[in-house]
Amino acid sequence: SQVMVNLLINALKATGAGGHVRVVVLKGNGETNIEVSDDGCGIREADLPLVFERFYRAAEGGLGIGLTIVKELVAAHGGRVEVWSEPGKGSKFTVLLPS
Repeated sequence: SQVMVNLLINALKATGAGGHVRVVVLKGNGETNIEVSDDGCGIREADLPLVFERFYRAAEGGLGIGLTIVKELVAAHGGRVEVWSEPGKGSKFTVLLPS
């Protein structure tokens, strides 16, 4: 639940009024994929490798530990987290967990 809370909080912060946040769950090939995507401000390419680092903040506000917690909790369950983002178009975080 903490993984979802952190991802949803970030998506909602990045998405302005009238924007969209979407959650999709897919199961297959021995994995469950949970995608949280938004059509918000996006993340700069230079920031993408750093978003899971402790105390790193690409935007104003927050403590910079939410995505670190996501990565650590997912890894503790044998999974991984992937991120795609494009400035001005939004972001998608995919949590991949063994089924």
